[in-house]
Amino acid sequence: MVDAMDIFIALEQDDYESINTILLSQEEEVSILSVTASFMRRNLNRVADFYEHTIPTYLSSEFQSHFRMTRTTFELLLPEIVQTRMIPLNNRRGRPVIPPERQVLIFLWTMANKEPNRAIADRFDVTISSVHRTYRHVAEAVTSLYPRYIKWPNANEAREISAAFEDEGGFPNVTGMIDGTHVCIRTPEYEPDVYINRKKFHPINVQVICDNNLVFLDVLAGWPGSVHDSRVLRNSGVYNNAANRFPGDSYLLGDGGYPLLR
Repeated sequence: MVDAMDIFIALEQDDYESINTILLSQEEEVSILSVTASFMRRNLNRVADFYEHTIPTYLSSEFQSHFRMTRTTFELLLPEIVQTRMIPLNNRRGRPVIPPERQVLIFLWTMANKEPNRAIADRFDVTISSVHRTYRHVAEAVTSLYPRYIKWPNANEAREISAAFEDEGGFPNVTGMIDGTHVCIRTPEYEPDVYINRKKFHPINVQVICDNNLVFLDVLAGWPGSVHDSRVLRNSGVYNNAANRFPGDSYLLGDGGYPLLR
């Protein structure tokens, strides 16, 4: 017989090992799911009116500090995410759907602040599972916008970028600047040593190319942190399609980690 109190205690403490033990040792799946659903839907004491009253009162600098973008940029991003149809806008059963604005703010807060999901759920007055789902849905929507905003310049744009680099720094025929950055991740279960970089933590190596205004032209993410920047470049689409992307004497500016290819 399922002990409902044991499940409640395990859920409250995020004791997933105990939860798995209960699930594996019991055959009464309906009872377990019923108790879990009751737990997820119970009324909890949470931060009052943070979304409704606190966020609207933020000054522009406060909003940008908390969400890592200006309020204006957020207001431009919100309808674009909604138009992707990749976030829920209605719910035919159960609790009312989380408003799109709150969904995007939850995603941005999660990305910008080192807070556990429990604290974020408390702050935005949603369940922990809703934080998980909201983050996933909005992340997928944002990623789908990638081709619209991160793209290689056409011939006219490339000439404008080149002229700007020459005017500002004296370098002619420059199409962009390239560098790599290391984004810390959880220690991978499979071959973790491959990810350790020279600073002894586990990141992925992200290659970024931008123009004179620091607008991204190309992003390549996923290589382990131990891989050198030059190797990432040699295995990138930019390198393999260099003949088309760098007509004439055009080139990228990079630091000493990249080879001189001309």
